[in-house]
Amino acid sequence: MRITRLAIIAASVGAITMAPTELGSAEAVSSAKAIASSMSVNTAKFAAVAGATSAATTATAYVLPTFTASCTQARSSSGSTASGATTINIATSTVGYQVGMVITAAVAGIQVGTKILTIKATAPRNITISKPTTAIIASGTSITGNGCWQQYFNVNNIQARALVSFAIAQTVTSTGSDTITLQRCTGTWTEATGACSAGLTTIVTTTVGATSADITVPVALVASTGTARLRALATINGITSTITVKVRRVSDVAAGATTNS
Repeated sequence: MRITRLAIIAASVGAITMAPTELGSAEAVSSAKAIASSMSVNTAKFAAVAGATSAATTATAYVLPTFTASCTQARSSSGSTASGATTINIATSTVGYQVGMVITAAVAGIQVGTKILTIKATAPRNITISKPTTAIIASGTSITGNGCWQQYFNVNNIQARALVSFAIAQTVTSTGSDTITLQRCTGTWTEATGACSAGLTTIVTTTVGATSADITVPVALVASTGTARLRALATINGITSTITVKVRRVSDVAAGATTNS
């Protein structure tokens, strides 16, 4: 009997020694839980997801639905463009232009089917085009890029921790030479036309058949209900894009929200 009692006491002491000093067993299991890389949940306490609306809560990669053709981008030329040129200088901004856009044939000197090949966003800003101009194009001429396809989606904070940012990546699974660009608007979107009232910013542009790196989006999302409306802009119809959102405990969680999880 004495030997049995000693064994019980030893087992009890061993169990006490092995137990965590700060976390209960349920908390310890929760803290050690692994998260699949395709999911947007960083821990059980910080999470943001991508979805069709601000009500989306599913923590998986989000496949964008079919893009709609409803947007154009117009910018004014800077200086006179000579006949036979393949570069057009742009006055103030090239934001909104995408490689692969078709330049409107309504401008005298622009050949039918002319596409944007490259875009230079810093001064001197310009675009290169696939077919040379056939006449002089005057300074201040509106150069409109047509044939853009768009789709909107939300990134939602689904946990009770405020976020100062989040990371986003996209995988473009179709084949070809065109691109999908993710954009945000600090003003208001007019989704029917693709217009942004202020602060149109490119997050990342991904060519078909590629996966982008994780890109930080510096948009704050309040706890539980914070949401951001983003746009995916394609240069051709039929491209498929999958969106992945991640929350990183160190860089994305608002000050004071970090725990020992």
